[in-house]
Amino acid sequence: MKNIDDLRRSIHKMNQQFRHSGIDLLELTELLDIVKNPCASLPCNKNPGVYIFLDEAMNILYIDKASCGNVIGGRLKRHFNEKWHPTDDKSSGCRFITAIPLPPGHYSEASKIEEFLIAELNPPRNDKGKRQ
Repeated sequence: MKNIDDLRRSIHKMNQQFRHSGIDLLELTELLDIVKNPCASLPCNKNPGVYIFLDEAMNILYIDKASCGNVIGGRLKRHFNEKWHPTDDKSSGCRFITAIPLPPGHYSEASKIEEFLIAELNPPRNDKGKRQ
């Protein structure tokens, strides 16, 4: 299973090879430990972008996007209740969340980033875009 270091390498690769001219370098937010901080929110909740679920060993579980007018906070509400308790199979076992926020108006970039990261990292809970 791929981990946080693999994720960072993939983001670096994307910044080097596929960077969109209208967007600054892609960066991960700080990891949010949803067990230690059950009332915290992800700092980029009001942005479009890509979010990543990791388990307690920092292995990547799931990658998804907030695009087409959605924001990361809205998408996370589909996976967790207000105290970060998982509400579906995608979020079960998640301990950490990080994201790649995008500036408003760049919603379409989220799809490209998500597809690239899924192809590179092959998270176990993603079924679309996986390499066979």
